Amino acid sequence: EVFFNLGGTYSCSSSAPAGTYGVCTPLGECLSCELDATVLCPAGTALDAIGASARDDCAACDEGTFSEDPGAVSCLMCAAGSFATTDEAESVGLVVQTGATACVECPRGKYSNATENFQCTSCEGGRASND
Repeated sequence: EVFFNLGGTYSCSSSAPAGTYGVCTPLGECLSCELDATVLCPAGTALDAIGASARDDCAACDEGTFSEDPGAVSCLMCAAGSFATTDEAESVGLVVQTGATACVECPRGKYSNATENFQCTSCEGGRASND
């Protein structure tokens, strides 16, 4: 089907389930779309609202949280001893990131606790991590 949008907020899927958004975005021209088609929010983001109509409605995960799979309704906390990252090969653990897609264990000699698990901190003198 073809629709004409005068620049308002036309949504092809006003009932898009949480974790997804409608495939059409506001345009000032004719557009074609499936009325009930939706797109999953990408990994590293989450969307708990129903009826979203744009990719921008998917919110990046906060520091210390991640979403591994597309279509997440919420971001998950990383466990103590790990940090949130967008690069699973990242081994330093000192970069604070939003939009993380994984949690990775802190490297030897560094730790993170349950309340500040968004980056790894070096152990104090005379102390060591369990690894």
